[in-house]
Amino acid sequence: MKKDDVDRLFDLLEIYFPGDARLRDKVLKNAWLLVLKPFEPEDVKQAIASHLRECRFFPRVQEVALKCHLPAAAPADDVEFQLDKWDKLHLDHLKAYREAISAALQERGLPPMPNKGCGEWNQMIEAAGIDVMEIIEETWQTVRSQALVACQQGA
Repeated sequence: MKKDDVDRLFDLLEIYFPGDARLRDKVLKNAWLLVLKPFEPEDVKQAIASHLRECRFFPRVQEVALKCHLPAAAPADDVEFQLDKWDKLHLDHLKAYREAISAALQERGLPPMPNKGCGEWNQMIEAAGIDVMEIIEETWQTVRSQALVACQQGA
């Protein structure tokens, strides 16, 4: 995957999630690129299609990656597969985002979002009358602002 491939994926997601602010978020796009870099664009597109058939929520990049097939292992000295300082920073903030969402859900007495197939989880959330998208958006705004500050400081 390359930056242009991620841009095209976000264009596709715009069809299913019109107006979603995450689709214009450069930090999020970079995080997706970091995680999806070793995969082929068509494989990632099929993984997103599979997610959309199973779940009505915006896909998390980890869910997409789990549905993709890794290419043959790259040599350890392959520069393209090594994480640089900025890749590590994005990965750290992506982990912080996932942890913050899990904490916010647990504060409301909910189990964390599942890694795969969230149909049963969606039904439980709907029955409880909880707006998960609001929780996710609030959490994302907090973690995103922390990520932007860290990037500006050259962490």
